[in-house]
Amino acid sequence: MFAEEAFIFPIGIIQLRQGIVALVADADAQTTILLRRLGSMYLEQLAALQRWIHELASEIAGIFKRNEGCQRLATVPGIGPLVATALFSGVGGPRQFKNGWQVAAWLGLTPRQQSSGGKSKLGGITKHGDTYLRTLLVQCARAVMRFVGRRDDRHSRWIKALMQRRHVSVAAIALANKTARIAWGSDGQ
Repeated sequence: MFAEEAFIFPIGIIQLRQGIVALVADADAQTTILLRRLGSMYLEQLAALQRWIHELASEIAGIFKRNEGCQRLATVPGIGPLVATALFSGVGGPRQFKNGWQVAAWLGLTPRQQSSGGKSKLGGITKHGDTYLRTLLVQCARAVMRFVGRRDDRHSRWIKALMQRRHVSVAAIALANKTARIAWGSDGQ
């Protein structure tokens, strides 16, 4: 709506909010009354969304503090309170799966296997399972990969070697797979 009236704002929520506030407050701007009203409504919506996000973040932090399983999951590199509570509520306890590989397969982080005549072929990542949890784990893996140069422990050396051998996206999926398996092992095993 604003672009149709030749009001273009920089990309980003902060810049958008500042631009709309400036446009609504500027009495000399060549805008219609409807566009000013629409700008005010957008600002109200943004404020309401920010309040809701803050309330939900507080609730997630409270759940995280009260749940010992979530706190154990947060000890895994790359997993914070949000991902820990999502994993704990989505996957449940570690007893639901026989091993960490099954958790990773359930999340869709393992290659598709085709076997015939004693020969096994691995295909692409299945992407079956919980899309939200898989996405969270892949984003966690990307965050860990971004800062892996700052550490020199065994896990970081493995990630660096993996990143040198494989494409960044393949390495992120492999690290997400490993993170899921480590999370299964850290949750009460």
